[in-house]
Amino acid sequence: MIKSALCVVGLVISVLADAHTPIAGAMGAKKLEWQQSPQISALYSFGAGLDFGFGLYSDHSIAGVVKIDDRVALAAPQLAFDIDDQFAFDIDETVTLRLSIDTYTTRDLWYGYDRNGQVATSTHIALDYDPTARWRTIDIELKRARFANRGYKGTDLVLASNVRGWSSARLVIDNISILRRPTTRQPEATGRLELRIVDVSSNEPVFVRAGLYDATGRQPLAFTTDLPLDWEDTTLDHVGMRDLGHIHWPHPNRYAVYLDGDSTFTLPTGRYRLVLKKGLEYQLVEREVVIDAKTPNRIVINLQRWRDMAKDSWRSGDIHNHHTRMTREDDVRLMAVARAEDISVYNVLSMGNAANLAFPQQQMGQPGQLAERGRFLISGQEDPRTQYLGHTISLNPQSPVRFTDEYLDYQRTARGIRAQGGLFGYAHLGDSLFDVKSGLALDVADGVVDFVEVLQASLLRTETWYNYLNLGFKIPPAAGSDWPYIALPGDVRSYVFHQGPFTSQDWFDGLREGNTFVTNGPMLTLSVNDQPMGSTLQVDKGSDLHIRASANLNPTLDLLSALELVVGGEVVKRVSSAKGSDALSLELVLEAEAGTWLAVRAYGFKRPPPFSAALEARFANMLASGHFSFGSAAHSGPVYVHVDEYGSLVRAKARDALVAVEKVLKAFPAKKMQAVGDLESWATKYEIANLIVRWDRTLGERALRAAKQYADRLPDSLATQPPPRRNRPMHKQH
Repeated sequence: MIKSALCVVGLVISVLADAHTPIAGAMGAKKLEWQQSPQISALYSFGAGLDFGFGLYSDHSIAGVVKIDDRVALAAPQLAFDIDDQFAFDIDETVTLRLSIDTYTTRDLWYGYDRNGQVATSTHIALDYDPTARWRTIDIELKRARFANRGYKGTDLVLASNVRGWSSARLVIDNISILRRPTTRQPEATGRLELRIVDVSSNEPVFVRAGLYDATGRQPLAFTTDLPLDWEDTTLDHVGMRDLGHIHWPHPNRYAVYLDGDSTFTLPTGRYRLVLKKGLEYQLVEREVVIDAKTPNRIVINLQRWRDMAKDSWRSGDIHNHHTRMTREDDVRLMAVARAEDISVYNVLSMGNAANLAFPQQQMGQPGQLAERGRFLISGQEDPRTQYLGHTISLNPQSPVRFTDEYLDYQRTARGIRAQGGLFGYAHLGDSLFDVKSGLALDVADGVVDFVEVLQASLLRTETWYNYLNLGFKIPPAAGSDWPYIALPGDVRSYVFHQGPFTSQDWFDGLREGNTFVTNGPMLTLSVNDQPMGSTLQVDKGSDLHIRASANLNPTLDLLSALELVVGGEVVKRVSSAKGSDALSLELVLEAEAGTWLAVRAYGFKRPPPFSAALEARFANMLASGHFSFGSAAHSGPVYVHVDEYGSLVRAKARDALVAVEKVLKAFPAKKMQAVGDLESWATKYEIANLIVRWDRTLGERALRAAKQYADRLPDSLATQPPPRRNRPMHKQH
C-alpha cells in the first residue's frame, strides 16, 4: 500500500512540469489548462484564496494535472472556476454541481460560490475513504447561484480541501459538471432611478458606500458606477464585505458599490431597500425605494453628520491598504474611495516579500502625496514581511527601503525608514498573525517600533501590546483594514489629534506621539491632569491623578455597552449600559503610587454576522482574559505616568511581562527547525529557507541581547523574585 502511494506521488510530480502557466502576482494566480467541462471558461489555483467564504493560503506550486491509474485528474489545494457566461450569467436559481473526487487523497471538501442575497459562506463536506470505491461522484445543490463574475479574476465558484489559514492538503477531482434547469425569471419591466446624495452641511453631492436590494435580497448588477475598487489586476464594481470586517452593515447581503453622489440606473421594477454608509461619523441611511415603469423615480438623500471629529481637531486615517498607485486614474479612483469612506489620511502600501514586490507605488514622499480638500493619499510599504518574524508597515517614507540579501534584518529597514522621518511598526497584532510576536520581541528592545496595529477587522487584541507597556515602553496603537485581504478600506481607523491647520505631517507626528485612538465605531476622549493621550506625566508619589474619559457612538451604527479605564493592564473602573447608550463617561481621582500607564477602551453590542455564536465559542478563553474582543470596539493611546527613574514600568506586572517576552525569545534556537510557509511561498520558499540558514546565528544572538535589554529594565528587587500577581489598586479618592 505504501509503495503504491509513493508511486502515485512520484507520477504526480512528473506530470506537473508543463501542466500550467507560471504563478503570478500577489494572489499567486495560476491558470490551469484542464478542459473537462464545457461549462467552465477558465480555471485557476490561487495562492491566496479569499473569495466566497474562504481565507485560505497555500503553496500551490504543485497544482496541476495528474494521472492516477487511467484517469487524468486535477490536483490543487484550491480551485477557482469561471463559469462560462454563455452557459450561466447573473442567474438566480438552484444549480447542481457534480464532482468526481479521489477520496484517497481528499477527505474534506469545502465549496463556496457567487450567491444571490449574501456574501456566500463556505460549506464543508466530509468524505470517507472506501478502498473498494476510491473515486466518488457527489451532487451538490448550489442554492440561489448567481455566477456574475464577482470573484477574483471573474471567478464564480471555489473548491478546496481546507477553508481557512495555511493549507498543504490537496483536492483531487477528475470530472466536474454543472447542471441547470433554468428558472431565472427575466424582469417584465424596468424603470429609472435618479439618485442624488448630498451632504446637508454643504448641499454638495458626496461619495458613499451603497447597497440596493430587492425583496429577495438580490442587488441588481445594473446598480453600479464607474468607481470600481481594484484588487490587484481585477476591478470589482460590487465589493463584498468579508466575515469579520462589516460590523455595522444592516443588510444580510454584504455586497456594496461606491457611488459618486449623482447616479442614474435602469432597474427591474419593484420595491428595494437602499443602504448608504459614509464612514463612522455620518448617520447611516436605510429607506425603501420603489421603481415603476411609468415615472422616473427621482430621489434626493440628505446625508447628515452625527459628529464632525475634524471640528474637534481629530482626523481619521487607515494605515493599511494595498492598491497599485501608478497612474492618475489610480489616484482619482482611490481618492474617491477615501471620500466615500470619509478617511482623511489614506495610507496605500506596496507589499514586499523576500523575492519581489506587489502593488507598486509610482513615488513615495511628499512628491507622491495627493491632497484634496483636507484628504491625503500617501504611499508606504508593508515590507519586510515573513511568516518567520511577522509583517511590518512603514508609514510616510520618502523612498522605499528594502534589503533582499538581509531581509530578516528588520532593524536595518526600521533605521532606514526612521532616518527619513517615517514611522516603522508591526501589522496584524490584532489577530496575532505571522508570528508577529517574534519580530516585536527583537525590535521593541532597541526602540525602533513606532506603533503596533492592535485593531483589524473587528478584532482588538491587547495582551502582547500590554506586556511592552508594562515593561515601560511607549508604543502607540494603530488600526488598519488591509484591503484586499481582510476588510474594506476604512472599516477600522486611527483618529489622531492635531493643532492648527491640518497637514498630513501633523497626522504622522500625532500618531508617533501617541495622541491617538483606534476604533471601528466608538469615539474616545481621555485626559489625565488635563493632559491628552500620549502624554508623559512626571509626578510625585502620592500626588493626585485627575482622570476624565468619555466614549460616544453613532447610534445609527450601534450603541455602547461599556467604557473601561485600564491602569497598568488592569480595569480599575467600568461604566456600563445594559440597554445601550450613545454616550458614556467617567471621572476618577487616583493616587500615584508608582509608575504606570492609563488608557480607556469602549465596546458596543454588535458582533460580526453570521458567525457570532461560532466566534464566541472559538474565542471564549481569550474573551474571558479581558485582552480580546471582537465587535464594536475602541482603544485609546496610553497616558504614561512617571514617578521614579523607572518611568511607566509597572512593577506589579513587569516580571510577568518579561517572562512572556522571554518565552518568545527563547524559542529562536528552535525556529530554524520549523517549517516556514510564507503567504507567497510559491515565490519565497527557497529565499526564506536560505535566509533562515544564513541568519539563524545572528537572530539567536539578537534574541539573547534583547532578553538582557528587557531584564535590565527591571528594578533589582524584581530581577531576583517575582512580585505579587496583580496590581495593588491605586487609592481611589473620588
